Amino acid sequence: MLRHSAQHAALLLRGTRSFADLTMHAAADLPPARKRLVYHAHRRGTKENDLLIGTFADRYAAAFTDQEARDFFALLQHEDPDLFLWITGKREAPDAVRANPMLARLQQHVRDPTVHRAWTSPPPAPSSQ
Repeated sequence: MLRHSAQHAALLLRGTRSFADLTMHAAADLPPARKRLVYHAHRRGTKENDLLIGTFADRYAAAFTDQEARDFFALLQHEDPDLFLWITGKREAPDAVRANPMLARLQQHVRDPTVHRAWTSPPPAPSSQ
């Protein structure tokens, strides 16, 4: 099931201020419509997707073309449990979702070992006993 209507998607992508002004340090220099994409990528509803999708948006949203931004927004409309399973490869996505090029980019992002380092805590310091 999709989260938002097509009208809502058009408002977000066009840059209409239908939400409170969004500010995030990672998206500070982005246009308002891109800030909203990054914001929604970080506030998915599950911590796992916040990390997977949010770090992807932090890394790539500034360079998205308009079409890539629309494709990314379309992926964000799906429910979190489905997105998590598709992005991690635990379940095959439906054909319509697989046709979205952002899915493959997100899956590649998840497999990138440098991304994982940002999610993990440093090991505890050895005790001096």
